[in-house]
Amino acid sequence: MQTLKQNRFFHKREFEILESKLSYKEIIPGKSNLEALIPFEDLSNNKASHENSNILFIIFSVFIYFLAFISFISRNDKDYDPDIWKFFSLIATVLLVIFLINKEKSWKIKIPKNNTAVFIYKKIPNEQVVNEFIENIFTSRDKYLRENYMYLDKNLSYENQYENLKWLWRVEAISKQEFDEKYQELKTMFNFDKKEIGFNKNVG
Repeated sequence: MQTLKQNRFFHKREFEILESKLSYKEIIPGKSNLEALIPFEDLSNNKASHENSNILFIIFSVFIYFLAFISFISRNDKDYDPDIWKFFSLIATVLLVIFLINKEKSWKIKIPKNNTAVFIYKKIPNEQVVNEFIENIFTSRDKYLRENYMYLDKNLSYENQYENLKWLWRVEAISKQEFDEKYQELKTMFNFDKKEIGFNKNVG
């Protein structure tokens, strides 16, 4: 699956996995639409749980429900409006509904370069579809990075290729074992061991 569309209470998110990047669109009525193309080089391959809600709505809702309760038990008091508890209950319920509508459970995928993130609803359209789509993002990302930065060529700079291998390992596109194997292949290709002159001091 290469596309994912999520609709939730006037809030739309659309994702598409392209050859070298992730397309991300966010549409919120009354606000500017957001469109971004996120290169796989900038995208993390880890997801973290994220929950977003405005706690003030629930605090005010509970407080007004309390006022409604006090008004209800005092409704027969001559100094009280006997129906004011209904008004308080309505306001509290509206605030509670707003809180529930805006409560958001998402997966967060970081974009370390810009200190931002992509947010994907966990269960829209359903949990399995979302999890499969995220796995496809990570698989496509790692495949692209490996194909474009793991290739070794005698005609290219040793140092640049070595830095590419270190970067691939650092962003978890390759394992430590794969790094060691490709690094040894690189040294063999150039017929010398750069480790002896200090290029590998920080490896491992």
